[in-house]
Amino acid sequence: MLEISVLTIARWVHVLAGAAWLGEVIVIVFVLVPSALRMQPAARLDFVSRVFPRIFQLASVLAFTTLAAGAALNYLITGWQNLGLLFQLAAWHLHCHWRCAWPAAGAVSLLCGAPH
Repeated sequence: MLEISVLTIARWVHVLAGAAWLGEVIVIVFVLVPSALRMQPAARLDFVSRVFPRIFQLASVLAFTTLAAGAALNYLITGWQNLGLLFQLAAWHLHCHWRCAWPAAGAVSLLCGAPH
């Protein structure tokens, strides 16, 4: 019998939601925005007012799902025991320059998800 653990489900949800979120951003940047910029102003206004609220609602759901599944993974793997270490690393990396690229990437992803 096939057994699927909660950890496996959380991993799949986190990866798939993150990939869908990234894919949506790529479609917005490389397809929808350039297409909208080529339209006449009246058509552009109609397009943006109809399409973009739905796109951003989907982005909000995907961002929340990605972050929530990531938090669930953190809890399932560590039981929140690494949160103190995370804050210590964040404080230490505030004093660095180029070496803080990976915490900065995490911070940017959180900031990108915050408006959604």
